[in-house]
Amino acid sequence: MFKAVLIDISGTLIVNDNQTQRSVVAALSRLSIPHKLLSNASKQSHSDAHFDLTTKLGLDISLSDLITPLSSCSQHIRDNNLNPLLLLTQSASKDFEGLVDSTKPLDSVVVGLAPDKFDYHSLNVAFRILKDIPQSQLIATHSSLYFQDKDDQLSLGPGPFIHALQSASGKSPLICGKPSSSFFITALDQLGINQQDYKDVAIVGDDALSDLGTDLPLAKILVKTGKYREGDERKIGRIFRLAYVSVIHMNFLFYTIMFANAFKQLPQQSRSFATTALRLKHTLPPLPYAYDALEPHISSDIMTTHHSKHHATYVNGLNAAEESYVKAQNANDIKTLIALQPALKFNGGGHINHSLFWKNLTPDSGRTAPSGGLAEQINKDFGSFDALKGKVNAATAAIQGSGWGWLGYNKEAKRLEVATTANQDPLTHLTPIVGIDIWEHAFYLQYKNVKPDYLNAIWNVMDMQEAGKRFDEAA
Repeated sequence: MFKAVLIDISGTLIVNDNQTQRSVVAALSRLSIPHKLLSNASKQSHSDAHFDLTTKLGLDISLSDLITPLSSCSQHIRDNNLNPLLLLTQSASKDFEGLVDSTKPLDSVVVGLAPDKFDYHSLNVAFRILKDIPQSQLIATHSSLYFQDKDDQLSLGPGPFIHALQSASGKSPLICGKPSSSFFITALDQLGINQQDYKDVAIVGDDALSDLGTDLPLAKILVKTGKYREGDERKIGRIFRLAYVSVIHMNFLFYTIMFANAFKQLPQQSRSFATTALRLKHTLPPLPYAYDALEPHISSDIMTTHHSKHHATYVNGLNAAEESYVKAQNANDIKTLIALQPALKFNGGGHINHSLFWKNLTPDSGRTAPSGGLAEQINKDFGSFDALKGKVNAATAAIQGSGWGWLGYNKEAKRLEVATTANQDPLTHLTPIVGIDIWEHAFYLQYKNVKPDYLNAIWNVMDMQEAGKRFDEAA
């Protein structure tokens, strides 16, 4: 388990103004994992950036969760009593209110992502300040060469213009944002992380150099989203020899964190696949009832084989994949780390889905009808419990091959929704309330190829009181 997680927002949590992982921040909070969300946003003030992320893009974060370089830059200006030229947008300039005295000569230059200011006249004024005033300073919010724009294309960042001013003036820039170590240390200090614990902190981003290019001994995780391009991880290896870099997809990176939130696993059971070196093995959970307790609706033969053979296979496969992952991680074997991700997803999903599935079922017929808030929500969203069962059964029966049918809760829309997932993929975009296994091993020994009979029968042993508890927690 990480002691803390630093996540770059753009290109990871947000891609093209769309959320890629709604559950990540909530899962980190639920598991009490200290975290900060990092942004090199320099077109907006700290407060404006937070407003857009929460109001327009739907991230559920507090102002203190967000770290941007503008506040660091303005503090440097204040501490050194500088009078800067601001190559910033109007919004970003809010963080410098009261710091620029128009009656005095300018003695420094602050550069952010301000396309309207990157013209010859403005850059020439900046150049003259830097060239003519010996003690002048070139201060940059960040030095990214490019970023992924809303049209899914790469666009120039402030980096090229900073490099031009540096080359012409001979002044090295002070970088307030990523990948400056001081920027990351600011976030770590706010989290209360001591220097000796930096190795237990993960930093996540899609830009090998801007997001991860620090010499701090952090676990660097490069995700294949946003502006990632094949081979980017080698850029870090060339610059920082000791840097550990894992290339991974966002859905794998936060796999157990998200599912611990969704399936109420204990924190020690939700170890990150990306970083665990010393860990307890996953174990097959005992059933809360006897193998024959669900008869005649689900036979003892099915339950015995399903639990003791199939679920056990997923547990063993997950343990084996994690052990191989740790070995590959220690050897910095990137190809093997990538190759193991499907096994982690398949076996991890099988373990998580089945752990929920057994709790879904009950031999107590008094628990098979919904009540309370769940019953009210079912009536609101589907009209009746029978109508809900019909929709779940129809969607689940329509799955081509193997998979799962789900009743999930959409926290943003505040409604119940029917969903399906293929193979052993867990439900990630909704909070799972009820899950139904439609793999043949769940029904074939008893119902042969007649899926509708199995789907109708399983509701006779569906624990809707347990489902109600999940709904109450989600709502």
